[in-house]
Amino acid sequence: MKKLIMLILLVMMSLTAFSQKDTTKVVLKSETARLVIKDLITGDAAKEELVITRSKVHLLENKISLQDQIITDLTFQKKNYLFIIENKDKQLGYSQDLSKMLQSDLKKQKLKGKLFGIGGGAAVLVLGFLVISK
Repeated sequence: MKKLIMLILLVMMSLTAFSQKDTTKVVLKSETARLVIKDLITGDAAKEELVITRSKVHLLENKISLQDQIITDLTFQKKNYLFIIENKDKQLGYSQDLSKMLQSDLKKQKLKGKLFGIGGGAAVLVLGFLVISK
């Protein structure tokens, strides 16, 4: 029995020592190690490319958003310009109508002035003739 206990203790001691062994080393063939290194480098490059691509996508999304805003602003500006042109056309039409009315009124006033001038001259002649004939 003592021998059995001693055997169990020795086995347990050897197992503990085995479990504390350094296992951080990996043994690979040189070809496999080269392929692993190549894959790691390719993976790192792919990660960097993904970061750059995501950055570019973000910049392009911002650019598209700005372009949409510019298009919206220009559309609004175009509508305002068309509204201003329409109002200016109406204003020009009203000005032309008013000018025609004023020209017509001016002609009437000139005619009235001439008629009063002729009528006044005729009245002076008639009065002068009446005064002389008396």
